Amino acid sequence: MAHDIIQIQDAGGNVFYPETLSAAVARADGQSVEQALSALEAPQRQLLAFSYQNGWQDYTEDNSLEIWKDPWGYVHLAGSITGGTDTGVLALPQGWRPRRTYAQMARNASNGAMAAYYYIGADGEMRLVDGALSGGTYNINGYFYAG
Repeated sequence: MAHDIIQIQDAGGNVFYPETLSAAVARADGQSVEQALSALEAPQRQLLAFSYQNGWQDYTEDNSLEIWKDPWGYVHLAGSITGGTDTGVLALPQGWRPRRTYAQMARNASNGAMAAYYYIGADGEMRLVDGALSGGTYNINGYFYAG
């Protein structure tokens, strides 16, 4: 990613040089602006390989549940699941679990209600709770610190 024009600001956000060519900036550590900025860019995320339980599965191949951990230790969940026959959805391995039970609303895409919740316990078990559980499709989206 090219950064040809940059802004130079102080810690208070005051702009001193609003349109400075990055090639004209000399850093004290010898790095170029391009090198310093590329170090800040997020690395490619690595998805967790997991197995569903109790008949749960991805809603579609294009809308599958993805689970990944960012460089700061937060575990992210995003996607849709369907077809389960029980509240137990999956189990997260050590290092991917919250310290305490994490709870988040999940939209029941089958009827549009926001009455479903998913919980992930400190034991790593992910459970979905909804009064109309059988055969529904649920949108999962959230994150927690796994520390």
